[in-house]
Amino acid sequence: MPPPPPRQEEEESESGGTVEKPKSSFTTYVAEGDKLYKKAEYRKAIDSYSTAIEIADNENADKKNCFVSRALCHLQMGDSEAALSDAEEALELDQEYIKGLWVKAEALYRMGDFEYALMFYHRGHNARSDYAEFKIGIQKAQEAIENAIGKEDAEELNAEGDLTMFYNRDTTQNYITFSEKRNKEKKQGNKGREEKKKDNKDNKSKPGGKASKKSSRRLLGEIYSDKEYLEMLFKDDVIANEDTDSGKKIKEYTSDALDYLGKREDFWRQQNPSSVHDKKQERTGSGRVITTAQQRRNDPGKYLIKQIEKVEEDIDKKKYKQAEKKSKDLISETNTYNENELPNKQEFLATLHSLYGTSLLEQEKYEQAEKEYQKDYDISEEENNFDGKSRALDNLGRICVKQEKFSKAIEYWETKVQLLNNKPPPTAASSASKKSSPSEDALERTWLYHEIGRCHLEEGNFSESKEYGEKALESAKIPDDAIWQLNAMVLIAKSEVKMEEYQSASESFGQALDLARAQGAKEAEKAIERALKDVNDNIVKGMKADENEAEAEEGGRSGDEGGEQQQQEKKK
Repeated sequence: MPPPPPRQEEEESESGGTVEKPKSSFTTYVAEGDKLYKKAEYRKAIDSYSTAIEIADNENADKKNCFVSRALCHLQMGDSEAALSDAEEALELDQEYIKGLWVKAEALYRMGDFEYALMFYHRGHNARSDYAEFKIGIQKAQEAIENAIGKEDAEELNAEGDLTMFYNRDTTQNYITFSEKRNKEKKQGNKGREEKKKDNKDNKSKPGGKASKKSSRRLLGEIYSDKEYLEMLFKDDVIANEDTDSGKKIKEYTSDALDYLGKREDFWRQQNPSSVHDKKQERTGSGRVITTAQQRRNDPGKYLIKQIEKVEEDIDKKKYKQAEKKSKDLISETNTYNENELPNKQEFLATLHSLYGTSLLEQEKYEQAEKEYQKDYDISEEENNFDGKSRALDNLGRICVKQEKFSKAIEYWETKVQLLNNKPPPTAASSASKKSSPSEDALERTWLYHEIGRCHLEEGNFSESKEYGEKALESAKIPDDAIWQLNAMVLIAKSEVKMEEYQSASESFGQALDLARAQGAKEAEKAIERALKDVNDNIVKGMKADENEAEAEEGGRSGDEGGEQQQQEKKK
């Protein structure tokens, strides 16, 4: 049986009547709300949380939890705006409240505001890289953006930096490295990109997206008939005749409406992809389905690519044990093939060792993961595979930071810098893969210089950390990336503080503050202002200390002169 409602007691109102007053405590109402939430009685749970919030003081540390709990109820009921409002109330009480950040990001995502949702998922992930929900959120927000506006445009949104390094010691975030990104694009090949361009071109004349009628009907439900009507209207050459003013307007309005519905379809597909994706099985020329066993026997390369994609999918879905087992089994299986059966066997093995290492890393099996990443590097080095070596060095440095082996991380990342300096020019054989632009290369160097500098800062090598901060700053200016310039400027300033070069640190923080204000990075702005105040206080203290020292020296000289005069008088 559900618990009885909290008892109320009456008190007189100003009008002479009576009003009910909560008698139970804040904790009781919260506990009641929690029970109702578990029973999926969200409306009643909201009432309980609301009463708890009303009787709680702002000093109550659990009040922010109550706002988040109520926000989760609103999300379950589909009221994303109310959830966003409650999340912001929680963050008003504690700006660094992790659950508040996550619920705010979720609410923005549900509202379809994918770019802002992605920003808050990243902000939360930077603050707590071990909080799994943020990584999941980053992935689904990026996919939603790519589906809504196209992958090529979406990539422009992902050049963010790590602002929290200034007030959070954590240097262990997981990065999707530049080389990994290029490898994924390489696997897709030119064919996929050309098909995508063709699809995008076709869709300009046919708004509403590429979804099949079957999946579209499933996603849109009752409003699918409206979409069909709009499509019919858009194709009607009489009603939507572009030679007339009214026809142009009708064409424009129906196009906008169909584009909007297409974007919403993509969003709902992200919410529940498994229910709308039609299974596509490979078939022979006669129409018979090709089984996995047949593909393994007839085309092991194609089979392994599919299995690798499944491992990557498991990692993305945080099924790390499953990914660990699959990648380990695939390594054993790949070793059974000879070079004739699988010409690029070593490249497959390097990739599988990398994935195996990542599945171990995410389970905090750091020593085992490091061994797998080292195998990836050794194979790639033997095969002279630039992308493989680049990927392995990224991962080796990252796992060393996880274990706070900063000097070792520096060695790996400096080796990668040398690798980039000796990067081979693209050949005809590699022309099918995407060439990295000068801006992308500069951003990769910026990230490397910045992370090497941070490791030096952790090791107490402050002049080196400043030097790499300056390198990161110069590199970030090539693509004119203001966020990475801000990160580099903060690293320089922190290094100068550690070296007690307060005047230089004040100037560096001042430049960082200008960059933060220009980017609207409010949290970074506040943190830099606090640091700038501390630096200026140290400058003032230093000036006062110098004045006191000067006065002491002046007093000493005066005392010496007075003593000499007394001695001369005694002699006389």
